[in-house]
Order: sequence, then structure tokens, then C-alpha cells
Amino acid sequence: MGDLRLGQSWTWAQRWKNEFLFHAATLGLWWGRRLSEPARQALGRRLGRVGARLWTAGMRRAGHRLRQAFGEAMPVTPIEVFETLGADYADTLSLMHRSFRAAERMPLASGAKRALDEAVERGKGVIFLTAHFGPMDMMAASVAERGYRVATLARESYDPRFTAFFEALREPRGVRAIYRGRAGAEMAILRALRDGYLIGFPIDFAGRGMRTREVSFLGQTVPMAVGPAALALRFGIPVVVGAPISVAGGLQVFVEPFMELHHGDDGATVGAMARALEQRIRDLPAHWPWMHDTTGVPRSRALPDVKRCQ
Repeated sequence: MGDLRLGQSWTWAQRWKNEFLFHAATLGLWWGRRLSEPARQALGRRLGRVGARLWTAGMRRAGHRLRQAFGEAMPVTPIEVFETLGADYADTLSLMHRSFRAAERMPLASGAKRALDEAVERGKGVIFLTAHFGPMDMMAASVAERGYRVATLARESYDPRFTAFFEALREPRGVRAIYRGRAGAEMAILRALRDGYLIGFPIDFAGRGMRTREVSFLGQTVPMAVGPAALALRFGIPVVVGAPISVAGGLQVFVEPFMELHHGDDGATVGAMARALEQRIRDLPAHWPWMHDTTGVPRSRALPDVKRCQ
């Protein structure tokens, strides 16, 4: 019990805990948005370091997963991952300032605009294949500021007030959220594609209710969502791979066409998608949450169910 997304209710203990977390987060947001950008990033790093010390299980998991992916010659340490993710999340608060330009902070990398334009010109919408990697909302806002119609496939927070906060970050930037747990999500995805949207599909963490395939990803065999591959294969929707890359000390939005569609075999296509994202993460490992458990997700039906959506 206790997941509002599933129509459940909180216990009194959960309510007190969630009230504390929400009001603490609200205070932190109020304070953080008043800091300068360098100070906000520095604070995010410090908070990430504190989180690493407190969440010892996450630290151990991050170290284990890094060794699985890279061996003992790990390019980053678990504490560096926590610090970098803290800075990424803190930097996202810049989107709360209306004068802030995401396209200046995180511009399109060389060749990205051409890849996006060629995909959009096919007139079927675009599957923007990505991961929970770096400042995702900054990347989406940067693409939207370039004039593209952008939507992201998201999951509602356990607390609706946090969902409202993220909507307040995204909507003024021209980024639409499609919540995959809501009724009608499948049709909303197809309608958005038909309207020419680029829909961001982060497929590295499979969620509840998704049909998945087991694939090799960053040194583990993990479940990965079939939905984007099924959509691309059934409807001929173009796919691009989008992720942050480091250029001249800052981050830019990398975009390239995805070329490995295996017609008649969505499993092989999912595997190819996993390899494309894995390469991007290996190039910039500090910005991916290695502490996340990707192996124990309940699985059932596909999202979207492309047969029902026809």
C-alpha cells in the first residue's frame, strides 16, 4: 500500500515522511534558485557527496556496477558519480529562471541539427532514444528552444506535488510530458508522433508494466523496454540517439540517426539500442546513476501496446 499512482493511499507514517520530504525539498528549491549558477553546482556536488556517505548501499552498488562495466580500471569512482549527479540535478534548477536559455548552456553538438531535421522531414514524428543520463530536462529544453516539438515519456512521482513541480519546469520550456502510467498513454504517444513530436524514450530503466527483453548493458544482463523498437518497426518511425557529450569543458546535445533496425526481430533491435546508449554512457560515465538497480523490475505488457494502438 502507499503508491498513489496505483490508486492506493498513504499510511499515517508515509504521510508524515512524505510531508517532511516535500517541505524540505520546497525549502531547498527556494534557497537553491537564489544562488548563483556556480554556487548552485558546488552545492549540488556537496549534497551528492553527503548522499553518498549516507546511502552506503548505493555506494556499494555503484562501485560493483562500475567494476562490472570497466573492470578494476574504473574511469570514475562512486563518489565522483554522486557528486556529478548532484551537480546535474542542481543545474536543472536554472530552468526555473525565465531568462535562462538552455540552448546556450547545453547547445546542439555538431551534426545534431542535421540529424534531427532529416528525421523530422519524414513526417512520422521521431523516437528520441535516450537514457537517464546527465541533465535530461536541460537537454529536452535545449532541443525545444531550437523550435522542435518535444515530448518526454515520464512516470509520475509517488507524490503528485513533485509531478507538478516537474511540469512547472518543463511546460514553460515547450516540453510536454506523457505519463506512461496514465490511461490513454498509448494513444497519446501515437497522436504526438503523428503531430510531428520528438518523443524522448529513456529506455535504460524498465518500469512497472513494460514488456521487456533481456539485453547485455554495461556489464549486466538487464530488462530493457521493447516499446520504442516495436513502434519503429511497425510504423516506420525514424529513431535518433540523443545524449550529452562533453565538449570544451561543457556539455552539448549529441544526436545521431539510429541505423540498426532489425525488421521482424524487435529483440535484436532492442539489443542494438542498448549498445548505442551504452557507448554514450561509457564515454561520459560520471553522469549516469550506477547506483540504480536495473535488474529486479516487474514486467508484463508492452508500453505502448502497438497492436492496440492501430
